Amino acid sequence: MFRVLTKRHPWGACEPCQFGIRVRRIHCPFGKKDAWRPGEPRWSATAPPDAQDCGRSDPTEDVEEWSRTVQPERDDSRVEIDRLLGLAGWQKADVGEELNLETGRLDYRLGDLCILEAKAPIEPGQEHVLKLHLQQAHRYGEAAQDVPFLMVSDGEIHFLQDRRTARIHRLYTVPTKHQLQALVVDPSALREGYVYQPAGLFTHQDQALREVIRQLIHGRRRLLLELATGAGKTRVAAEIIKEMNRICWERENRRLSVLFLVDRDNLEQQGEEKLASALSALKVNTIDHDGRIDVLVAQIATMQNRYGDMSPHHFDLVIVDEAHRSVHGGVWRRVVEHFDCPQIGLTATPPRFNDDETIAYFGEPVFVYSYEDGVRDGILARSVIHRVKTNIDRDGLVVGDRLYRSEDFGVLVQVDNRDWAIVRYYEKNFYGRKCLVFAAGTRHVASLWDKFNRMFASRSDGLSAQFIVSSVETTSARRAVVRQFQDPASNVQVLINLNILTAGFDYPELDLLFFCRYTRHKSLYLQMKGRGARIPMDEQGRVCTDAEGKPIKDRFTSVDFVGVTEWENRTFVPHIPDAEGESADRVLNEDPEEKDVPSVNVEVGIAEVQIIDPFESMENPLLRNLRERLSTANEALQEEREAYSKQSAELSSLHTLLAAKEQEALLAKRDAFVRPVLALKAFAPFAPLTEAVLRQVNPALASLEELNGLFGAQRDSIQEHIDAVLSTGGKG
Repeated sequence: MFRVLTKRHPWGACEPCQFGIRVRRIHCPFGKKDAWRPGEPRWSATAPPDAQDCGRSDPTEDVEEWSRTVQPERDDSRVEIDRLLGLAGWQKADVGEELNLETGRLDYRLGDLCILEAKAPIEPGQEHVLKLHLQQAHRYGEAAQDVPFLMVSDGEIHFLQDRRTARIHRLYTVPTKHQLQALVVDPSALREGYVYQPAGLFTHQDQALREVIRQLIHGRRRLLLELATGAGKTRVAAEIIKEMNRICWERENRRLSVLFLVDRDNLEQQGEEKLASALSALKVNTIDHDGRIDVLVAQIATMQNRYGDMSPHHFDLVIVDEAHRSVHGGVWRRVVEHFDCPQIGLTATPPRFNDDETIAYFGEPVFVYSYEDGVRDGILARSVIHRVKTNIDRDGLVVGDRLYRSEDFGVLVQVDNRDWAIVRYYEKNFYGRKCLVFAAGTRHVASLWDKFNRMFASRSDGLSAQFIVSSVETTSARRAVVRQFQDPASNVQVLINLNILTAGFDYPELDLLFFCRYTRHKSLYLQMKGRGARIPMDEQGRVCTDAEGKPIKDRFTSVDFVGVTEWENRTFVPHIPDAEGESADRVLNEDPEEKDVPSVNVEVGIAEVQIIDPFESMENPLLRNLRERLSTANEALQEEREAYSKQSAELSSLHTLLAAKEQEALLAKRDAFVRPVLALKAFAPFAPLTEAVLRQVNPALASLEELNGLFGAQRDSIQEHIDAVLSTGGKG
């Protein structure tokens, strides 16, 4: 295969090469033969891969039409600008050339969007001289005040000025008509010399995309993106590939070559499907596919046997999915370090400790979007936790001379009655709901599978449980079981898995997780938790709602039998066991080793149940404290009212009693205004005390007229009464 090589990658920090680009023959195991060769037209006989994305109806015809109009005596810069206009999809009908205006002779007018002046090629390091020619374009533009942009170009270097803001930007290529129209609407779409036009992205996805492109253009070679599970890492990766492919095509007239690296077969299948759907202009396939491959989705285990046959320059971009898990091990490092190109790591939960290989290799994340951010933005579901403890989880279980605790059950010791307690808790509280169970070991899987099905059989309603274990079924069999579980019409209600569906499992409708395995690894816990965090969305990225307009899912339930949810608000500290048989962090093992696991028959029952909504703490703590202080003030006010009532009862005459009642009502109304103000006074330095704040804690706030009567003062606003109470200590 022939590959076009520049001084750096097309988004590198150095200046782009001249158009006499060096070419090197590179062996390609995939047989791609779509490269440009010196002496041939830089435009192929077919439309570019991103023609639809760039808004070009038929770019090939545009270039041919432009080439027929080029005159032999035209200088080199005009010839190159003509070519770039054709590549950008500009129609002849939209472009005026050699126009005579009152202010001078105009080289190009691009519709009603831009005036373009062509200049002779400049010497290296003299870019500022070319920029000064914008003044000439500005002079010509005085006869066309409706045109928002001015541009000057020598065919390789381009400067664009927005006449509305007078800001000048250097561009990497001639913009398309659609890009200029996008800039009219949103000037911020122009970043680092390139116009971004992603559509249908959430705000955080757009921010992540822009930051990655900015870092790559500035020459950074390794990047890490941290996006919570369900926040759309693959969608962002697809948009990065799409944008970089557009740059590569416009600057080198070829498609981008990408390696999308995963560590599991289910992630390989999922990655291929999602990327192929999002990148219709590129060929996305696995390594066993025959024919052209632009985006290769491959497992690390596969690439370790193939990468040696590939040139270090074979790929333009490497993206590592689930980077926090993939980086551990020498095989991964050998594969990714073999390729000399920018590399992007994607992760939901990179561990945070000094010797973490993820951070050491990629550096700190350039963009972070947490699970809490997703819940606040309404694109991830909030978690409601049931912390359930049996008597042996609470007290431990002594067998012989050894004490077993929650993390040991199902791995180092098997307790059937504890598994029955888990099944009965589902039957009592969640029967009929789809449930994903995380089991601790293969024996534990078998026990739970048997007991769930016996429970379903006793009900005689046709429901059932299934399991997936890597050492038992083939990959195709596991995929069939997962599809059956995801089918709403299926009778499979419970799916028990062992270290398989912690990643690469998308089932947005799922709202129930059972944690029956323990881990000290916070990243693994957050990956498991993420299986329930997704919210069902339609093809336009809108949250699916019911007939009343409410989201069909805004929360999910995590039932914790082993205490793993205690990692919610704790910092991970790595644990490395050094005593044989000590309960270890069984995180990276696909199937925990089980040797001579004893089975114990003891009486087990549910001892404690604690239901927690962690996102209750997302309520404004200041407002919560204000409510508590108001409650205390109301209690004190009630005591004073009771004391005053006793004094009123002692009055001998009805007239005195009526007067006392009127006075009591007056004082009560005054107190109903004064006491909340005084209770809130302590928070005034942090949150100004306004009428709006007071009404939040005291909806029955008196009107301005009533307050004027109560305090015997004519004021123009309730705020003046508040200020008076604050300044006088309650005397008004």
